[in-house]
Amino acid sequence: MTYAKNNRYCEHKDVIELAKYAKGRIKTFVVSLSYAEVESVAEVFDYIQIHEEK
Repeated sequence: MTYAKNNRYCEHKDVIELAKYAKGRIKTFVVSLSYAEVESVAEVFDYIQIHEEK
């Protein structure tokens, strides 16, 4: 989770390390409130889940 106010929040560098470790073992995904929050880490994930309000 890359949303800083969530209790499951991880720093972007940690998110990248975790995703790279899991790649090929399981499907990876990142969850955030906006694409802007995950844009810098998006390429290391299989899926991106956004909960952006319009």
